[in-house]
Amino acid sequence: MVLNADPTVTEDWGAVRLRVQQTAAWASWIQGRKNLIEAWIAQPRERADMVAGYMHDYVDPATGQVLPWTIQTPEPSVGATTQEQKLYRAWVFHLRSYNITRLGDAARVYRATGDERYLNWAASQLDFYADNYNLWPLRTFNGRGRLYQHGLDEATSSFTLLDAARILNDYVSPARAAHWRLNLFMPMAINLQTVSSPLSNIGLWHAAAVARIGMRYRDSSLVDWGLRGTLGTRATLAACLNADNMWIEGSFGYNSYVASALSELTKAASLEGYSNAEVAVERQGLARLVLAPLDYRFENGTLPTPSDSTPMVALDTALHASVYRSLPTWWGVRRAQTTQNWDTLVQPPPALGAEPALPTLVTRHFSASRMAVLRAGSWQAYIHYGQATINHAQEEALTYELHDGVQVISSDSGAAAYTSAQHINYFTKGASHNVPLIDGLGQRAWAPGQVEVMDATTAALRVAQAGYQTGVNATRSFQATTSGFAETTTLQVTNGSTRRLGNAFHTACSVTPLSGLQLLPLGSATPPATVSTAYWSGLNAYRGAAVWSVQLQCGGAAYEYRVQGPAGQTVYLGTSPTTPLPAMRQVLYYEVAALQASFATAISRR
Repeated sequence: MVLNADPTVTEDWGAVRLRVQQTAAWASWIQGRKNLIEAWIAQPRERADMVAGYMHDYVDPATGQVLPWTIQTPEPSVGATTQEQKLYRAWVFHLRSYNITRLGDAARVYRATGDERYLNWAASQLDFYADNYNLWPLRTFNGRGRLYQHGLDEATSSFTLLDAARILNDYVSPARAAHWRLNLFMPMAINLQTVSSPLSNIGLWHAAAVARIGMRYRDSSLVDWGLRGTLGTRATLAACLNADNMWIEGSFGYNSYVASALSELTKAASLEGYSNAEVAVERQGLARLVLAPLDYRFENGTLPTPSDSTPMVALDTALHASVYRSLPTWWGVRRAQTTQNWDTLVQPPPALGAEPALPTLVTRHFSASRMAVLRAGSWQAYIHYGQATINHAQEEALTYELHDGVQVISSDSGAAAYTSAQHINYFTKGASHNVPLIDGLGQRAWAPGQVEVMDATTAALRVAQAGYQTGVNATRSFQATTSGFAETTTLQVTNGSTRRLGNAFHTACSVTPLSGLQLLPLGSATPPATVSTAYWSGLNAYRGAAVWSVQLQCGGAAYEYRVQGPAGQTVYLGTSPTTPLPAMRQVLYYEVAALQASFATAISRR
């Protein structure tokens, strides 16, 4: 799958100039870069009085949706309220990030064309950041940062800034280059050695950035801290990249995010004259992170969505292409061959042979990640039965996602902007997942869960979550067969108080009652009142027999969702939020007030 485990990262600007001069497509692409830069620098943008905030604060407070930002978005007032001030600083975040992106473009356009206008503007922006870095307030909310509120954002931006400094180093005066080093990058390196979230994705980006600064300026102490220190990339990889090749935060989004850091670091190491052997551990980690999703994929090529990730595909060719200079996979190189960007301009992708086969879809237990895939015939379930860490955990222990071949029956809702009320009060809570609910509440606190049965031959799994809620234990068994999927939930109260014990199920399929359900008068029954169940809407309540069923109409396929449980269940059917907001889907919730309850669910084709 990887074409070359020890690739050489090259950069020949003389060849780049010839390519731009002799190839119309590249000449046009460079002109597009120039147009972006010219549109941006046509009026002054960056100012020393602007203090940048947190990108996740750039949301509509009413809807929780991320607001669009373009270069035409006017500067808002600083505001008087906390919300207004956060929004303003988030606007500054976007402006500063965009300015740094264009700075990086301008440095490369200069080297590709020799037009000194772009050298002068890019160098002036590095001057600006070096002049003002130590004048901006030091923020300690998450690490230490001055360019931004979070050290993480400073770490990620440092790679573009450092690469621009590298590209321009021989074309500015030694005094100017020294100014960048002494007043921007060295103070930044000191700040980035303070990490509020060590041994995490944040910690890895910090360590990679410190090592990158050290490589640029041949500072062996910074390189050693970033690679081999107690908070360095190697210690972080050892602690956070588990035996299942999943990042400890337990989402594929973080696999990709960390892979980007390792790709940037290993690519920079090569360009700064360090050998591949000196970053071999980081290269190996990059390969494990990028290829791991293939083992978890559904038949339609999508991935499950554990923790606070967003929906993704298993074979993310954009990710593969973005790292092809450090990790040339077959799919990354193929995509790079038809992609125009700086990477493919300075280092054209190599030729390809035959496409490799993907791993076979089979039942797998990913015990280090507290996940499992159950596969039988065309049926496949993904189970997230616990968590490996509290970081980015949601109330989704014992949840599942279900596909029949390429047909999606139920998937996770994904995640909204981290600071939005919808994310905090709904998407992270049990009411948005396919989990047991106790008085409307999901998992009390993150926990790994106890696997009682894992049988790959029968695609069966049984897991217990002791103390799932205060005074309530939960056990769930799952099985995929060639004819469908079965799940049994057992809830046991341990403190002697009757509780509302139930299950929630979400689907984008339409849901209609089939049998065993009697519609109740409007308002005669209401689900548990919690901050998260309040997001459910349009609910109809039914009295459920000991056995009842509904039909799921999923595109052109119909399925029966059949439940056998206590007599006298109350069943609710309505709509629930999903992503991207403001999208909605169906929610099915059923419960009984008792000290113990067992619900056996079977899903099959009609």
